[in-house]
Amino acid sequence: MNIIDIATKIIIPAIGIVVAAIGQKDKWIITTDRLFEKYAKLSKFTFKLSNQLNDSKLKDISGEYGYAAIIRKKGLTKDERYTLLNMLNPVEGIEDYHTCSDYLKISVIDRRFVWKNKHYNNIIYKRTILTITSILYYISSIMLFIPIFYQPFRDTFIGVLFRNLTTNMQIGISLYIMIFGLFFFVMTLNKLSKLYRAEKLIKNSTPTH
Repeated sequence: MNIIDIATKIIIPAIGIVVAAIGQKDKWIITTDRLFEKYAKLSKFTFKLSNQLNDSKLKDISGEYGYAAIIRKKGLTKDERYTLLNMLNPVEGIEDYHTCSDYLKISVIDRRFVWKNKHYNNIIYKRTILTITSILYYISSIMLFIPIFYQPFRDTFIGVLFRNLTTNMQIGISLYIMIFGLFFFVMTLNKLSKLYRAEKLIKNSTPTH
């Protein structure tokens, strides 16, 4: 396997997967920015129109668009937006909610966050998911920094097999493992971060008795 084969068969496809994953996050950021701009403009427009027409209903609509601009989230009801804005720390809460909204829904009746997937209410299920994700996180960390493990495993069975490969194959396999390690590292870290923030929001929004 020469350098061209390594690039076309291993490196480029692996990089494509990583770029696609990063692109999804960038797309999410761009979407929230666009939602803010869209609702902010509508809020200003309806407010000016309400003043021109002296229409109180348009003024209320302007306020609703303003709330939607602050939250930057589509699909929420009026009560859900108010629940989010009436948190103890709405600024931090809104930002955290944006990060982990895949795992949360807003309970209007109880005025708090709850798990979107009810299985997470089961502590065994939740801990199992966290444990598996953490294991994958550490494995991906090892994959990402695989070169530093070459020397300790140099005389092992795997190390001997690796040394018997051509230089190009050694480089190709190492890059392949590192790139996929980076991909899974980002994915698992992102999942752990979302679950941690979701659990924090649920805890902070639950009334203490």
